[in-house]
Amino acid sequence: MLALAGILPLVGVGFVRSAWARDWAMRETAKALHDQGIVARFDVLLHLWPLSIELANVEVDSSDGGSAAVAARRANVRPRFFALMSGKLLIDQIDIEAPHARIVVKDGKVMNLALKPQKSAAKPNAIHLPFDGFAITDGDVDLTIDDVRIQAHELDLDVQTTDDDLQRGSSIEVALRAGESYIVRERHEGEEHAFDEDAICTLDARVRVTPEDLTVRRFEMKGVADLDPGKLTTPPCKTDIKDQRRVELELAHVHLKFPKTSDEIPSFSGHVRARAPVGVATRIAKLPDVEGWVSVDADVRFAPGMQMPEVAGRVTAGGIRVDRYRFADAVDSELTIRDNVIRSQHTIVQLAGGTVHLRDVHVEPLAKTLGTSADIENVDFAELMVALGVAQHPHVAWDVVDIHMPNFSGTLDPLKLDGDFTTLTRNFAVWDKWVKDPTRQRLIGFTEAKLGAHLAVRPDGVRFQNAHGDLAHSHVEGGYVMLGFNSDLRVQVAKASVGLADITPLAGIPIAGQAEVKVDVGTTMANPHVSGEGSVTAFSIADMPLGNITSVHADVDRENDMQILTLKNVKANKNKSTYEMPQGRVEFGGGASMRMDAMVKAERFNLRDLLDVFHMSEDPRFDGIDADIAGDTTLHFVLGGAEDECGGGAISL
Repeated sequence: MLALAGILPLVGVGFVRSAWARDWAMRETAKALHDQGIVARFDVLLHLWPLSIELANVEVDSSDGGSAAVAARRANVRPRFFALMSGKLLIDQIDIEAPHARIVVKDGKVMNLALKPQKSAAKPNAIHLPFDGFAITDGDVDLTIDDVRIQAHELDLDVQTTDDDLQRGSSIEVALRAGESYIVRERHEGEEHAFDEDAICTLDARVRVTPEDLTVRRFEMKGVADLDPGKLTTPPCKTDIKDQRRVELELAHVHLKFPKTSDEIPSFSGHVRARAPVGVATRIAKLPDVEGWVSVDADVRFAPGMQMPEVAGRVTAGGIRVDRYRFADAVDSELTIRDNVIRSQHTIVQLAGGTVHLRDVHVEPLAKTLGTSADIENVDFAELMVALGVAQHPHVAWDVVDIHMPNFSGTLDPLKLDGDFTTLTRNFAVWDKWVKDPTRQRLIGFTEAKLGAHLAVRPDGVRFQNAHGDLAHSHVEGGYVMLGFNSDLRVQVAKASVGLADITPLAGIPIAGQAEVKVDVGTTMANPHVSGEGSVTAFSIADMPLGNITSVHADVDRENDMQILTLKNVKANKNKSTYEMPQGRVEFGGGASMRMDAMVKAERFNLRDLLDVFHMSEDPRFDGIDADIAGDTTLHFVLGGAEDECGGGAISL
């Protein structure tokens, strides 16, 4: 018996090394594969302990006439010995070294392998793996699923069956690592073809799958999304941290419970950290041109019966733009979602060179309502108009130093948001051209003001209602500003006591005096028209003291490259004199810096008062000359240009 026991290993070694045994193993393996619908070529080596079949130079033919479905230098298969003796292929472990696989799946079926359906006593949906263990080292996989092609390189895969229930199916542990890989998808956008060619730079995952649930122990993926619809535009993996195309996904302690019926929604819980470009949303929905990225780092839970998931974490974003509307340069928000309400105790938005602090934000998406309080600092109003798509070349400049808004709330659909605010602002101006045009001229403005107003956001634009404010020499009540989303502009000041020194110059004209006026500006940003009426005490224009204007109507318009100030129905008095100006016209630009033409009617105008208008009352050449003048006078005044030979102004009456 001892001799027999000693001889058996030698007999076994001799058996597995014999040509007969290799032929038998090759024949039985090929037969078992053929029963599965697989045609393969390989060389076979048998190993006694543990009993295994080593396949070298493996090549599995495709049934679609294409290249091989699987090719590998070496594959080690450990079958169950007694099952193999009876003609069945039951496998304990498969180890494949450096395989190259090409798999085509369409409508859930493998198209390049003529696999034969297998009868099973298990439930129809139960999944049973034909092995206990499966490992791939340094593999390349070319997988096509319908219109999606996945090319994975440097792939390491380890699959272990931990439990196999006949009715429920297999439970498995999966470990996966991959190097630089690619996902390509062709889409149809009308008659055009779009190609999504994304890169997966690194992938590391460990997952447990049972018939009832999926547990992600670890999942880390970094990649780059292709935002160019053209062909052969795969982005490189080496990108800047600020590149909007970067994609990151990390899952930890994630548990997904599969639904028992097709109508049931799966439950989900775990920690998610994800970053993706906003542009990928255009692949699943028709959206306008978008830009930017969004990142989420949060604990998430969702269960059947919930309308919205429960979330607690942080949301950051950068460069958010939808069509022409740029909503944020950067966003940092502490976020929670509970009971279908989105809340944020603290949100910071960087926009138009300034900072928006939002506190106590609560949004009810299902009810389409919003509420918050806000503090805004150092916002450039012109940049804000560009960012919000109001105007690409705004004519309104305004430095918003500080805005405090205790409450801002309303509905999102229809868009109706309201709130009162107070603000400290500087350098408000309405220009005749784009605020960055070096040839621009200011139509109206002020240097600094403390203002308050009611902010109303509507579908047609942004409105500032019941505006009131104080400047150094001015007080404004009942102001109204409308900035339309279609470049509409409207500014109305119903009542204002204005120190003209606060708003000088007006359309390039230096002015002085104390005015009681009402002002209207409109109706487009590209060509704003300024009009106003009122009275002025101690009025001077272009350094010409004209006395007190008891009534006046003024308009500022643009004609070609010139700004035109039109004065109508002017009634005034100066010292001993009274006069009227039915109409006057002042031109800026063209051949002269300023050209003024006016018709003046006077029933009694003292000559000394007239000389004082032009700073000639102290001229000794006019000493001893005095008169009261009555009549109609045509005034022509030019500053600069060919008529002003001396450069100090030319006057003719």
